[in-house]
Formats: sequence, structure tokens, C-alpha cells
Amino acid sequence: MVRSRAWGMTLIEVVLALGLMVLISAMVYWFYGSTVETRDKDLKHVTKLKLARSITGRISQELRQVAANTQFRDVAIQGQPERIWIAAVRNPVEQAGQRYIMRGETPPAEFDLYK
Repeated sequence: MVRSRAWGMTLIEVVLALGLMVLISAMVYWFYGSTVETRDKDLKHVTKLKLARSITGRISQELRQVAANTQFRDVAIQGQPERIWIAAVRNPVEQAGQRYIMRGETPPAEFDLYK
């Protein structure tokens, strides 16, 4: 009796191949899930950074447009596209505000600190 050789795979080879395929698929799924989660976190972070940059840009733009005058008509705040200077900051003396009140005049807004 002549025995012919059958071409095919044994059951153990099929089980090992399926096991490897499941393992590789699980790794790909985990990698994809962690990538999507990281992307979502980064997208939220970038959105917050854009908002913060927009807000600080508007604040600096408004500060550059300010020209606050002191009692002696000195410019206290000056701005250019890349710099903001605060030339002088002082608290008014309470007695100086009393001089306006004695004359019946309304003192400048800087004297509201003492009310």
C-alpha cells in the first residue's frame, strides 16, 4: 500500500496562526485607541492655548492703545507693537485731593483711591 502525502495544515498550526493574528490585532487596536485618546487630549489643550493666546493678544493690543495721563499731563502708559511701557505709577497724596475739594472742584479719577 502506497501512502500519499496530503498537503494541508494541522490543527495545531491553525490554532497558532489564529492566536498570533488575535494577538497582533489586539496590539493594533490598543495602539489605535491610545493614539485617538492622546489626540483628543492634545486637541483640547491646543484649543485652550489658542484661546489664551487670543485673550493675551487682545489685552496687549488694548494696553498699547491706552494713553493714560497723570495729574501733570505726563503719559503714564505708552505702547508700541512689541513693547508696553508704564512710565510712572504713583498713589496720589490725600492732601492734594483735599485741595480740589476746598476749591469746589472735582478731583481727577486718580484720587478715588482715598474715598
